[in-house]
Amino acid sequence: MARRKHSKVSKLPQEVRDTVHSLLLDGKTYEQIIEHLDELVAQGVIKKDQVPSDSSLSRYTPGFLAKLERSKIAKDQAREIVRNAEGEGLILEEAAVNLVLNEIMGILIPEDPDKALNPKALASIAISLAKLQSSSSVRERAKISLKREVDKKIKAAAKEVGKLAKSKGLSKDTVDQINKQILGIKA
Repeated sequence: MARRKHSKVSKLPQEVRDTVHSLLLDGKTYEQIIEHLDELVAQGVIKKDQVPSDSSLSRYTPGFLAKLERSKIAKDQAREIVRNAEGEGLILEEAAVNLVLNEIMGILIPEDPDKALNPKALASIAISLAKLQSSSSVRERAKISLKREVDKKIKAAAKEVGKLAKSKGLSKDTVDQINKQILGIKA
């Protein structure tokens, strides 16, 4: 199995790597990025042998951009889940699971086919996926249980509203209309 390669960019200090990422996103050329890194060498921030070549940057960039895109997609999915939540419980936990699952899929399916996972990493990911699946099953059971409890309380409330309305002289049609519009229950 091929060993995973680590580029010079990934070995840069985090602050410098963040700068490289910003420059990439700003559309700077590899030459401009290297010039900026050379300035950091002159300032003593990094050493000359830490500056990646343009070919190193060109190998690093597609993976960085793909990871950024996966992250954006995961965030958009989480935002959409929360937006559609309509007050349901457990939504944020579900969004977090989706984010983690997206990252795991990025590891399982790397942009570079030559970057194979070692068996230990694969086993670890399989265990993580199993835990996520278990978490999802528990969450879904909790959602079903919560929905049943809410439905039961709504029906009990509708029954009480009906009794009270009838005792105050309202017609069955009026009670049905109240149940439909306020409690969401059809007659």
